Amino acid sequence: MAHIQIVKKYWEAEGKKDMDGAVSCFAADATYLAPGLELTGSEAIKKFYESAWGGFRSLSVTPTNWVESGDEIAVQYDCHFIRSSGEERLVKGFNYFKISKGLIREVSCYFNPADF
Repeated sequence: MAHIQIVKKYWEAEGKKDMDGAVSCFAADATYLAPGLELTGSEAIKKFYESAWGGFRSLSVTPTNWVESGDEIAVQYDCHFIRSSGEERLVKGFNYFKISKGLIREVSCYFNPADF
């Protein structure tokens, strides 16, 4: 499977607020890095999403460009979301993933925190 497939599966589950589906894309000892956030392990990632998803009515992430090399994939994306308040936004970002045995081993997220 091309690495973009696990990334798309993860973002599709995220958009559906499918906790089990999203977390199943990560290795048990995965690392999740984002501005102001460093998580280790799929349970920590699950707890993060349990609290974060409450702030959104809907969320959709669409990969717009990517490059794969070995066990790594770099992905540019568009993220369209509607906050619980009704505010609608379209933001752009970049994620760097390391994939191992078909699962996300590490993700580093690059975006402007003020956009969210």
